[in-house]
Amino acid sequence: MTIGQQILAINLKSHTDFSSFYPGPNRLVVNSLKQLTPGDFIYVWGVTSIGVSHLLQACCAAAETRGQRAIYLDLNVHASIGIEFLEGLEDYDVIVIDHLEAIVGLEQWEQALFHLYNRIHALQHSLIIGAHVAPLALNLHLADLSSRLKAMLVLQLKPLNDADKLMALQQRSTQLGLDLPNDVGQYLLNHAERNLAHLLSLLATLDMASLRAQRKLTIPFVKHILASLL
Repeated sequence: MTIGQQILAINLKSHTDFSSFYPGPNRLVVNSLKQLTPGDFIYVWGVTSIGVSHLLQACCAAAETRGQRAIYLDLNVHASIGIEFLEGLEDYDVIVIDHLEAIVGLEQWEQALFHLYNRIHALQHSLIIGAHVAPLALNLHLADLSSRLKAMLVLQLKPLNDADKLMALQQRSTQLGLDLPNDVGQYLLNHAERNLAHLLSLLATLDMASLRAQRKLTIPFVKHILASLL
C-alpha cells in the first residue's frame, strides 16, 4: 500500500457520498462537483460543520466509481507530518486537499502546495481544495499560491435553515432504515446543538439505541437518550 493509499484509507468515511448529502440551498455547488471534468480546479469553502469535508470525500468516491484514481489529504491531520506526502500526488486523476487553513503561514507547505498546483495543472488533472474561509481571507504568506487559489472556481456552501436541517435528518434516517417523525426531528432541533454534524452524529446514536431497545423514535424515548448522554 502506498503512502497515498494509506491517507485515503484513513480518512474516507463509508457514508460520505453525494447521495447522503442534503443540498438544501447548495444544489448548484453539489451539481458543479458532480460534473467534475479533467482539468477542473475548484475551491470549496464554508463554515465549520457545514459539510465541506463530506462533499470533498464524495468527490473522491464519485471519481473512483468513474474508474479514476483519487486521493484525499486532510491537512488537519497531515500538516504536522511533512510535505513529503505531496510528492507524486499529481499522478492521481483527482486530488482533494481539505482544511487548507491548517498550513497558512507554514512556508514549506505553502511552497510545496504551490508547486503541486503547477504540476497538477501541467497534467490537466483535477484539483479540489476545501477550507473554512474564502481564498481572499486565508492570509497566505506566499503571494503566488494565493493568486493560484483565486483563479480557481470558488464555491461557497451556505448554511441550512431549520427546515432544511430537518429534511437532512429525515433523509439520513431513511438511509439508516429509521423512521424520524416530524415532531421528533423538531424536538432534536430544539434540544440539541444545532450544527448539522452534531445532529447527524446524534441521529446515529439514536439509531443504535432504537435497535438495542427495539423501540421506535418517540419524544419520550429521545428525551431519555439525550438525558443519558449528559
